[in-house]
Amino acid sequence: MTFSTPFHDSIIQSRFCVRQTWYEAQTKKTQISALAHDLKTPLTVVRGNAEMLCDTEQTEEQKEHTCYILKNADQMEQYVQMLIDISKAEAGYSLQLKDVNMRTFLNNLYTQINALASVKQLKTEFDEKDLPDIIGIDASLMQRAIINVVSNAVDYSKEHGAIWFSVSAEDNKIRFIVTDSGKGFSPKDLKNAINQFYQSDFSRSSKLHYGMGLFIADSIVKQHGGTLVVANSPATGGGMVTIEI
Repeated sequence: MTFSTPFHDSIIQSRFCVRQTWYEAQTKKTQISALAHDLKTPLTVVRGNAEMLCDTEQTEEQKEHTCYILKNADQMEQYVQMLIDISKAEAGYSLQLKDVNMRTFLNNLYTQINALASVKQLKTEFDEKDLPDIIGIDASLMQRAIINVVSNAVDYSKEHGAIWFSVSAEDNKIRFIVTDSGKGFSPKDLKNAINQFYQSDFSRSSKLHYGMGLFIADSIVKQHGGTLVVANSPATGGGMVTIEI
């Protein structure tokens, strides 16, 4: 024979509430993700028709309105992509781990880093040490994580400044370090930088990332069993982000 007590009942009720809250949160994430994907179709239609209008004869006023449509369609697409990125980061990316040629991986990275840095005429410096020939990663996702970090570093650096990128291997671990030539992270930044939607003061915030860049990078790195650490460089005083997998 079992006896029910107020304490026992409260435990059961608490467990039910936790499960219900978790279920509701998961349902909400699924609904947001589905809605974001559904929004892509009408946006594609809007953009396609606006681009077709650009190829027709228009008055100056009509051209101006068409440009408004395209500009706002671009912005809406960024918001939709942000919602998709959030849902993926929270649910966990589907990793496709493979043996990747390290030289090829880095050459592709360097090309993208130089392209990003050129926008603000930043000098780029690369350093490599004791690297293996092969590395087991999801190359696409890891590249995205690193480029997110580099993109932030570019945003925070002054024009004609510099970006330093180093990669090294030690004790069966690979370490990527990105250092910018900005003013560095504030104490508040160091505590919250990888949190979802976090944006610091104007000098270290970017309207392009909506506070998602480091959050997404951290999510990808964690799925690789690694860590992402935000700090300030003792050598340059700029922001320094270390990824270790």
